[in-house]
Amino acid sequence: MRGYKPETVIIETTARCNLNCIFCGSDCKNAKNPKELSIEEWEVLVDNLAELGTKRIVLSGGEPTLKENVGELMRHISSKKLQWGMVSNGFNFSLRLLEVMAAHKPYALGLSIDGIKETHNKLRGNSQSFQRIVVSINELQKREIPLSVNTTIHKLNYRELPLIAKFILENKIFGWQIQLAMPFGRMKDKQNLLLSQEEFLWICLFVEKIRKLMPFVNIAAADCFAWAPTGKIRDGKWSGCGGGIRSLGIDALGNVRGCLSMAECPPEGSIRERKIADIWQDRSLFSYNRQFSSDNASEFCAKCKKILICKGGCSSQSFSMSGKFHQGVYCWYKTRKGDKENEKRGV
Repeated sequence: MRGYKPETVIIETTARCNLNCIFCGSDCKNAKNPKELSIEEWEVLVDNLAELGTKRIVLSGGEPTLKENVGELMRHISSKKLQWGMVSNGFNFSLRLLEVMAAHKPYALGLSIDGIKETHNKLRGNSQSFQRIVVSINELQKREIPLSVNTTIHKLNYRELPLIAKFILENKIFGWQIQLAMPFGRMKDKQNLLLSQEEFLWICLFVEKIRKLMPFVNIAAADCFAWAPTGKIRDGKWSGCGGGIRSLGIDALGNVRGCLSMAECPPEGSIRERKIADIWQDRSLFSYNRQFSSDNASEFCAKCKKILICKGGCSSQSFSMSGKFHQGVYCWYKTRKGDKENEKRGV
């Protein structure tokens, strides 16, 4: 389809989770949904994705370690010569799962850390969460599993970013993704915790600075920061939301979206009803990206010289905050441009 290829696919192996995070985008519960896709169904999907040209699959949740026989899925992905990664809260890795990961290493295992011990445990709703993740880091590093950290930022923890950076250094972790809390899932009722534009500016400046101070760690601002020059807040060129262009998200029930964070948006289809190739190749789907027009962007975005690259920023952010696409609220380019103009005026 016009050169589009789902190079990266994130799958919600299960919506079940053993923690109770205040900012959970999926509002996960510690209960198994009998309607979730089985490991066998996921394996068929992996086969189909390999035929479509997928290069890497990320196991997400919920908490993917709670998915029964998830190790078999890791083995299957590896058998297809695809890269796999995982995002986990790090609360519990069984010895059996550790052995599977050691034998079939991921390209990265992202552990969620949201502050120092007291803050992290409060945000995660468990008094042992931070301590358990430290144990997991030790066990994973013994097996030479490449580790990165994911941090979701809001008013309650953004000032602890320097302390998380110190933790990453001390534990010799190779990567760090910093992302913004958005008003979907459990955060929909906590919009008072979303960052102000001034706080977002503080974070932009922090990311720029820490990347210079820690060049040996792959530190990246997530897509929700929108466009920035190459190397400023992430490596490589940022070419806008990849949903339906180069990436996919598939939830635990088989619903297909451009991104798992777009749970507020109607799905493009279900892999239980149509083959993933048919969904991907359907010209009428993923229209927010495939049929993008600057006429649909916000006034600021439509006039921006980066509009054809950025397309109005992160789609999940835009839709969750405005009910429309191409209306990104948090934007590195807008924020830093305004900051520099204020400096010139002496504001």
